[in-house]
Amino acid sequence: MPRSLLIFKRQGMNVIPAPTDFLVSEEKIRGLGITPKAAILSLIPDVNNLHELTLALKEYLGILIYYLQGWL
Repeated sequence: MPRSLLIFKRQGMNVIPAPTDFLVSEEKIRGLGITPKAAILSLIPDVNNLHELTLALKEYLGILIYYLQGWL
């Protein structure tokens, strides 16, 4: 969303960001009863975490490329 927000603002549009695709909600986390030990264990890399990291890096790389090309 940060990258698309920057592009829309660059085009002169007044936008309001509204993320809608949450993978985990606060209520779900509270309902799971996650303990501190479970939270620490969740930091261990797994395939899903690698996928999420890849998506995040793609967005930040996109922002950098747009900046370097003068679009932002």
